[in-house]
Amino acid sequence: MSSLPPMLTSIPGLNIAVYADDITLWTHSGSPGEQELVLQPGLNVVHDYIQQCGMKTSPEKTEYVTVMNSPRLRSEAERNLIYLRLGGSVICRKRTICILGMLIDEDGGAKSWLHSTMNTCHQALHLMRRVSARGWGIKEPGLRQITLALITSKIL
Repeated sequence: MSSLPPMLTSIPGLNIAVYADDITLWTHSGSPGEQELVLQPGLNVVHDYIQQCGMKTSPEKTEYVTVMNSPRLRSEAERNLIYLRLGGSVICRKRTICILGMLIDEDGGAKSWLHSTMNTCHQALHLMRRVSARGWGIKEPGLRQITLALITSKIL
């Protein structure tokens, strides 16, 4: 995988992030057509490289989001202009995607992340209530450690 990033950085306007077997490609400038013309060669390079290594890409696991914060009808029409393929298969566009644990919404907001974080906090608080009480269970220092481990790590 070490020779893949230089191949991708040779494509003008394409940004990349590689972590283990997770490859993220993005661009942030130009019209939807120009963005497709930047992303599609990057996807082709990734697909060809993976095949040369004797592996297969997974189009059903591959997804993309088009982030726009313009009015809904106009942005939806522009989102539909981008059509990406990986190895001959169409890549599915999602409203929210998760990249290395970070949720990204198509409107540029943080609604999905906030909902996920609130659920995690509620679950952690429920756990803390179950394992502690005034007269028994985990005391305050232990509860602080649980808070740091389960809640603070999720938010930061």
